Formats: sequence, C-alpha cells, structure tokens
Amino acid sequence: MNNLTFCFRINSDENMGIGHAKRCVRIAYKLKKYGYDSVFFTDKKSKLDFFLRDFRIKYIYGKISKFIDQKIDAEIFLKKIKRLNPIVVSDDYRLDITWEKIISKNKIKIVVLDDSENKKHFCDTYINYKPNFIIQSRLNSNINKKKETKLLLGPRYAIIDCKYPNNLEKKIKKFFNICFYMGGGGDFKFFYKIIINLISLFSSKKKKIQINIVQGPACKNVDKIIILSKKYKFIKIIDGKKNLDQKISKMNLIVGSAGNIIYETSYYNIPSIFFEMSKNQNNSISNMEKIGHYFILDKSELKNHHKISKLIYLFFKNYKRISRLVKNKEIFVDNKGQDRIVKNILSSKKISNKKNYSYHNPKKRNFISEKVKDNEINKYLDSRNLYINRKVSFSPKKIKRIDHYIWWLSSKRVSHSISINNKKIMYLYDETYKINLKNYSLQGWFSTENKFGIKEVLLALNWHKKYMEKKKNIDLSFGVIKKDNLINFSKYLGWIPINKDAEEFQILKKINHISRKYNYYIRN
Repeated sequence: MNNLTFCFRINSDENMGIGHAKRCVRIAYKLKKYGYDSVFFTDKKSKLDFFLRDFRIKYIYGKISKFIDQKIDAEIFLKKIKRLNPIVVSDDYRLDITWEKIISKNKIKIVVLDDSENKKHFCDTYINYKPNFIIQSRLNSNINKKKETKLLLGPRYAIIDCKYPNNLEKKIKKFFNICFYMGGGGDFKFFYKIIINLISLFSSKKKKIQINIVQGPACKNVDKIIILSKKYKFIKIIDGKKNLDQKISKMNLIVGSAGNIIYETSYYNIPSIFFEMSKNQNNSISNMEKIGHYFILDKSELKNHHKISKLIYLFFKNYKRISRLVKNKEIFVDNKGQDRIVKNILSSKKISNKKNYSYHNPKKRNFISEKVKDNEINKYLDSRNLYINRKVSFSPKKIKRIDHYIWWLSSKRVSHSISINNKKIMYLYDETYKINLKNYSLQGWFSTENKFGIKEVLLALNWHKKYMEKKKNIDLSFGVIKKDNLINFSKYLGWIPINKDAEEFQILKKINHISRKYNYYIRN
C-alpha cells in the first residue's frame, strides 16, 4: 500500500447519505487499484455500513453524542486521523468552508464532492457533476475561496457503476419493463396508487407490463407494494443493497427521484420520468435535456396518480418516438467519471478549467421555418406560459408540466417554429379535425421570449398561409383572435369574420371554446 490514506468524511444519515456513500465507495475502489488505502468516517453505526463493508469504518461520535457544529466535528475528526498521512474526501451536506478551513490549517489536502450550487468551500479539488455545470463558467466563482482549486465539473465526472452495453435505442421485448426508483431512502407513499392505476390501465388494453420496485435500505411506505407483489407476479421487489447495474440496464422506463440515477439512465439511454425531491436535485431542464431527460416534474405532482399513470401509459404507446429522443441527446455520459476523478486527485499537474463541451454556432440566416420536434417539448411550454401569450389565451393560467406532457404525447397538433437571424421568435400551429366527412383546421400562434416586430409577424404568418394552402385535405380553416389583441392582421392574410349564425360557427363550437372576448374567422 502507498503511504497516503484517503479519509472519507460522509454523513451517516440514512435519508441523505446513501447516494453519497455509494459514490465515495466507487472512488475508494478505484484508489485501491492504485494501491491506496481508504478509511470511512461516519457519525455512528447505521445502515450505511453495509455499503462500506470492504473498507475500514471509524465513528466520530458515541451512542449519546452527536453532530453539533462544524468546528467541533472538525476537531474530533482531526484527532481521529492524527496518526495517518491523509488526503481528506468530504461528501457531507453539513460541511462547508468553516470545516474545511480548520482541516486545511493542518496542511491536509481536501477533496470535496458536492451537488449544491452556492455552498462556499475551501478545498484543493472540487467535484460537482451536476448537469448545470455542463458549461463550467456557470459555477459561481465566489464559492471556491482557495486559490488554484482543481475544478472537476459536469457529467464528465459522473460517478456511476455501469458495465453493460449501452444500446443506443431501447426496445420493448416481451413486456414493458418499468422501474420505480427512489434512491436508498425515498418514500413510496404515492407510488402505490400509481401502480394500482397502471395495473387497471394496462389490463384493460390487454398489454403486458413488468413493474420493478427498488427497495433501498431506508425506503419508506413500501409495505403495501410488497403485499401487492404477492398478488401479482409481474410486480417484483428488487433489493436496493445489491448491485443494480444489470437490472437497471434492462429497463424500458425509470420513474423516480432525480438523484444519481439520472446518470445511469443517461448512460443506458433509458427513457425516464423524474421528480425533483430535494433542492440538490434541482437542475435546469435545458441541461437535463442535454443528457437525455425531458420529462421532469416537481414532487408535488406525485399526488396526481391518475395523471402519472396516464403519462406512463403514453410512454408505452409512444415508446419508439421517446426512445429516439433519448438516443439523440446532445451529451453522452460515459462510465469513466471515477477514473478521471482519481487521476486528477493523484496528479500534481494543474488542469485547465475550460468548457468540457463545445457547441456549434451556425451562420445567421434571415428566415428559418422548422417543424417542431420532441426535443422542444419544454421550450414550447415555457413559451406558451409567458404572460404575453397567456393574456390573449382562453386560459390565463400557466399550464402545468404534467398536463403539457400528457397533451404533447396525445395531440395531433402540427407546430412550426420561426427563427429570424437564428433567434426563435414564435411557434405557429395547426390541428385538423374531421367532422361530417370534412377536414377542418384550427390555426394559431404564440411568441417566444425573443423580441420581434410587425414585419417579422407578417412574414411568419404569410409563410404559414402558404404552407396551409399546400395541404390538399383541408376543407376550411378557423382562426381565433382576442378582441383587444393589438396584433391582428387577419384582413391581410385572407381571414374572413365568421357569421355566428353560419353552419361553420356550429362546427367551430365542437372543436374550440367560444367566448365573447374573441373574434372568429374562416379561410378557404
């Protein structure tokens, strides 16, 4: 063994520390291959000890004493490592710059594993592989108070234990394989009702399903699901203490908390529905999309069990489509993160803190129309929910993400985006309804956050008019404009006000909400 000993300070709280223990153990195994010893320091005995079984474990506190503050913890910790030649690895939410400065006074190198974005640190190596740091410049420069800190940022340093082939496109084989995963200590309180709904939904459609529940060592409210698994053979309980790599790799869909599993599912190209269960799981959706995750929900949505089960069923119905979306992600997560981390920790060389990923900047083009694809699912909603669009809409309320996802996978609407000088300025849409053997089209548009002028609006609407004229199967088009909307170019675009006594108006009633606040138009 080498003279250096890596001393891991982790939190023994079973609700918060299981994911942290797993990733630290993975680093420790890599260090072991290089001949380095590792010792884990936790508060006291806990269920976490199972994950640390191949390494020495030392406890900071006794049966009665407990963590009070960082200063006391640092002093006790220093006494525990006094006879060692340590490099300290800290992975504990409770510890920050206060604890690290006390340790550093003893000329001890510190490595920090973190997934918060604003906590201040004083360390030699800072590791944070959240998707938000795909672009490294997004890290707040004020959080690292030690000069020349090595920054290991973004999914390039994700610590995952994936060994199986990552098939580029997932396929449904004998049955639709769903995995509910809430980490080591998550709560399955709302999943029971979701599973009950799924059983009813899939059986009514005569579709086969396999439901897998990963029971972490500190998971709550799993008992009712365990009882259910005894009644239905297609419900399986998976021991969360065992290596899950092989089982995870075979799943068609992962539903659960947006913890470390987001990197494993990205590696295996598995479609996902993730819930942000805590602050440290909050990532910008645009960055989650870059690693293949497009369906992100707040934990409050778990109460909508009918909607969640419906969304899962729509995943099944649209599986090829969603699988291709995941496959075509912008950034691919590999399984080399811990190798990169260990090599950087052991190296005395400075690393350049450049962006890990480069982006292509296309040449400016005056006018671009593009059919909207699934990778715009969240951008489309964000634009629709802008106040400027809601104030002229039938519903001024913001559309919830869960409702948008269900609509998106069910709708027959065709949408196009319009970009001027590479800036997306609006979405145009049309949806066809067949009534009495005739095809009726309902058309409209809404803006993005980018500013534009009257000239651009007319240019876009004229393009859409010509596009619709090429559609041979449309018998009549409808348009709707709020009366106080200042942007009304209907007379320049061939729209004719509809007579409320006309037969066409009765058709419009069947496909759209009617209100006195709006003017209604037709166009052949």
